[in-house]
Amino acid sequence: MDALPAAHGPRPRAARPGASRRCPSGQRRARRLVREGPGPPDVRPHLGGGALLDLGVYPVSFASMVLGDPSNVHGTAQFGDTGVDGQTAVVLQYEQGRQAVIATSMEAWLPNQASISGTDARIDVDFMWFTPKSFTLTERTGAVERYDFPVTGNGLRFQTEEVARCVREGLLESPVMPLDESCQIMGTMDEVRAQIGLRYPGE
Repeated sequence: MDALPAAHGPRPRAARPGASRRCPSGQRRARRLVREGPGPPDVRPHLGGGALLDLGVYPVSFASMVLGDPSNVHGTAQFGDTGVDGQTAVVLQYEQGRQAVIATSMEAWLPNQASISGTDARIDVDFMWFTPKSFTLTERTGAVERYDFPVTGNGLRFQTEEVARCVREGLLESPVMPLDESCQIMGTMDEVRAQIGLRYPGE
């Protein structure tokens, strides 16, 4: 099971297709803007550094959680002096005209927020979207609903709890983050890598 915080928290689960009541039924676009957390950015090729692998896997996985497996992948990147990508943008196309627009950077200070836009409403997840503590639902009519909820710790405990539950129940994979979805996410990442020309030592 992948260590992806956005997949395991109680609120992110509600964003999976068909789970929400108003916005996802008409989802048109999921947008991610992310920036690294505290500490120096990892731009070392021999450690698999760069914006896509170090940061981009989180919004790509969130797009998978919300919209599923993309039918088309389009990526572009700007490379730094060490030979890995410093900034990468990705557009994922899905059936019925849906798309995810992802921007990830080790250089620009992006807002680290997320939006899920549907035909009738939009969900805006606040700063640190992958471990959310608040979001706003805005309807096309202008009606606004604000949601704030406490989260103990940094949000990683939900993954630990899910692993413990799977072990207790003798499960070989988590239904929240099944192996097939992990492979699909890696397939999307590999396609972006191929398009932007990102290669590492030993490849």
